[in-house]
Amino acid sequence: MTRISSILTVFSLRHARDRRRGRLTFAVVLSFFLLTGGAVSYAQEDAAKAVIVFYSWSGDTERVAKMLKEKTGADTLRIRPSVPYPRDYAATLKRAKEEKSRLYDAGEYPPIRTTEKDLEVYDLVIVCYPVWLGKMAFPMQSFLRLHADTLAGKDIALITLSGKSPGEKTLPDAGRLCPGSRVIGLLSIKRADREDAPRMVDSFIARVFHK
Repeated sequence: MTRISSILTVFSLRHARDRRRGRLTFAVVLSFFLLTGGAVSYAQEDAAKAVIVFYSWSGDTERVAKMLKEKTGADTLRIRPSVPYPRDYAATLKRAKEEKSRLYDAGEYPPIRTTEKDLEVYDLVIVCYPVWLGKMAFPMQSFLRLHADTLAGKDIALITLSGKSPGEKTLPDAGRLCPGSRVIGLLSIKRADREDAPRMVDSFIARVFHK
């Protein structure tokens, strides 16, 4: 009987110690979660379910896509046109105007390089692109058109970069190219917003990834 009492005493002391450790561990985890704004939760549970698809001409969109990847750990997929655009702005603008006319007047989309990434495995697709002539950049339009069937039923969120044009102007393009998808968010980053981009991306993550 004395032995049983001793065992119970030791168990009670250990249990109390474990509870104190449990409370301490919970407090540390909770504090870290609050300090990081919940980023750990997304990185551990949802990163494998999301992919960041981006097209970048000047490099601005690529920088935002990389920022988003660093904050979430999501996969990335870069869209590349079959024929690269000139580095000269005026020459690219001239070509973009010609492509816009062919696309909207004749339904001719500029060719892009094929991708072997399996989009079926993702639940969320983040589409990042510049705004060209008030429209979604044409290489990204080609990508969405080619993969409309695969993207059907998936959640899509948009990140646009532009000089002054609001990203909302490209929503009709997204709706036309992905009729079976759900557009759940839009982040429009204009030239005047570039310094504030990290905060805007954090807010976007909170709205889209933690909904």
